[in-house]
Amino acid sequence: EMCIRDSLGAYVRHSDAGMACGRGVLCNGGLVPPAFGHAVGIHWLHRLLGVAIALTALWLAVALLRRGAPRFVQRMAWAAASLVVAQVALGFLSTWTVLAVIPVSLHTLGAAALLAATVVLASWGWLAAATGPGARPAASAAAAA
Repeated sequence: EMCIRDSLGAYVRHSDAGMACGRGVLCNGGLVPPAFGHAVGIHWLHRLLGVAIALTALWLAVALLRRGAPRFVQRMAWAAASLVVAQVALGFLSTWTVLAVIPVSLHTLGAAALLAATVVLASWGWLAAATGPGARPAASAAAAA
């Protein structure tokens, strides 16, 4: 989902659709735009995916906290959730300033940081599943053979 959103964000940028929804939170005056053209559609979808990712990141952070995940993982999950909130704010600031260089650049940097945080979380999840109860890490399995 995040790679799709990031790719869509790049498409929004390079197809000059960054201001298709106008300034601010609403898209041309509504939560759902009153009329869909190509530029409005891709910009609105980018926003919609951003909200979905924000809700997912917040849910993940709370779930990891409740399950007693290792402290590092909890911190990384809250970092990802915080980055998502910052991304949404920077996205709206970008449109509010009519695509000024600094907020747009920070929005792009935030997307890269968020992707890095989720890669770390996914890697931890993969490693935790591979070395869970009954599983042996590759190094100990090779030593036992």
